Amino acid sequence: MKTVYYYRGWVDLLNQYAYAWDSEEPTHMVVSGLSYPVASGSVVIQSTLSQNTVDAQIIEEIIPTGGRYRGDGFVVEVTQSGWNYIDKVWPHTISILSAEWMAGTQHQGDILRVEVVPNTVIGAVTSGFTSGTQQFQVQQSVIDNTFVGALLHICDDYLPPSGYLGLPVSGYQGEHESFNNVGYVTAIDLDNLLITVQNPITRDFNGAGPTYVIQTVEMVNNIFIEVAGPYALGESKIGGSNLPAGYKMRLLYYNADGQNKRFSGTIETLY
Repeated sequence: MKTVYYYRGWVDLLNQYAYAWDSEEPTHMVVSGLSYPVASGSVVIQSTLSQNTVDAQIIEEIIPTGGRYRGDGFVVEVTQSGWNYIDKVWPHTISILSAEWMAGTQHQGDILRVEVVPNTVIGAVTSGFTSGTQQFQVQQSVIDNTFVGALLHICDDYLPPSGYLGLPVSGYQGEHESFNNVGYVTAIDLDNLLITVQNPITRDFNGAGPTYVIQTVEMVNNIFIEVAGPYALGESKIGGSNLPAGYKMRLLYYNADGQNKRFSGTIETLY
């Protein structure tokens, strides 16, 4: 087993520390799904993990908060068939520990989805390509902010409206002809600024105009509510999922039967 280290580094852009496991001193660290450069000289080793030595502790949160527990309620008033949603934004950094809700018979057959910083432009493609490809070159900003498993769309000289959901389940009502859901990032070539995606691109992009790369971070990927009863997410996870101040969390609820209903629950956080 290769020795790996638990590093702490200062991120100037966020004015806070970030943490990462790596075998070599990192120059970038991921915070809430986005990669940020760390300040030179700020990186220190906090723990070590090797074949013969385990010198690590279970850490409940990655971005330090005040460590105070709070349960935050949420309510989605479901007033139409298809997708309904609310956006939650915290004015300070939080660490999300878990979420719980009670499903009734009225919720059976519906779908729950949660996204963070949905439909965010992280850069652009730098060269043209033809339909059918699953690889394309991008700006450095895309490499710095994307990661394997991120959900991407690309679109040519067009930005989505603020209410666009961009969901694999629902599709896009009134979709612009250039808007392509390319699925998840499956590989990243850091040296050649090349990313590989899940879905083949369905049209040609000439590279003449800005071809935007739009990213969504999934926290809950389309959970089907099959039976009535209590549900909980995150309780088996060691640690929290951090959300910096001002970052948007979108809770989406798919109403299969078209009946008005209320969906509510609790998000357990540290702040």
